[in-house]
Amino acid sequence: SLTETADQIIIYGPGQAKYELAKHIQAEKSLQGQVIDVIATEKITESELINRALGDFKAAHPQRN
Repeated sequence: SLTETADQIIIYGPGQAKYELAKHIQAEKSLQGQVIDVIATEKITESELINRALGDFKAAHPQRN
């Protein structure tokens, strides 16, 4: 699965569901420690989400820029 190959996971979304998803992911032994952030966002387009995720990842890993 995609989450099993991810080194780090950032969860975006409105409401509280994103926090429940983060708890569920962290409960999986193979995924523990991979959720690095949970960020509240309102309605955004797929393009806006991609740009936001790239910016957040680059900010978290400046050595990879």
